[in-house]
Amino acid sequence: MSTRFLAVLILTVAATAAAQQTVPDPRKVPELQSEFARAEKMGLPVEPLVAVARKGYWQDASDKQIRDAVRGYARRMEKARAALQPARPAEMLAGADALNVGVPERVLKNLRAAARTRSIEVPLGVLTELVSRGVPIANAAERVETLLRREALDAQMLALGNDVIGDVAAGVAPTVALDIRSQSVLSLLPAPGQAALVAPNRR
Repeated sequence: MSTRFLAVLILTVAATAAAQQTVPDPRKVPELQSEFARAEKMGLPVEPLVAVARKGYWQDASDKQIRDAVRGYARRMEKARAALQPARPAEMLAGADALNVGVPERVLKNLRAAARTRSIEVPLGVLTELVSRGVPIANAAERVETLLRREALDAQMLALGNDVIGDVAAGVAPTVALDIRSQSVLSLLPAPGQAALVAPNRR
């Protein structure tokens, strides 16, 4: 390790440590305490909200921007929980992320109906990633719902998402990439009439 590289590394670590010391603890900020208290009263997980606030401070956002971000995330969690009933905590957070990229609540309800008692944390995450990569919401939602009804494994959905991301990065149109990759996965699954014979809660 060169002396110059070591000096830069030391300065970087020192700067990071100094920045950490200047970032306030969100739980001790009066303007945010009421938001956290309200979330806790509603039965929502508080730690993800604290993480949002902490990220805001790291990005040098204003107090109002941080408060609005925390409040908005809490509202999305509420909406996701209502749409996904019954909702596991991880599903609620994944649903909130999906709402944040514009996925309508009705899509969350449709996915819950398609999945029945199966966890849809992974399918929701894949849906969110597809939409954020430019796949139209209607297309992405239809394919994820179809995969759920055809009992696709979580691993297959994750692979689909990763493949589409790679294709888009290589210049393939998002809708084309989704169509090709999803057809490939569907070809490996039982026919629609046979999917019900597969054991439930497959992962």
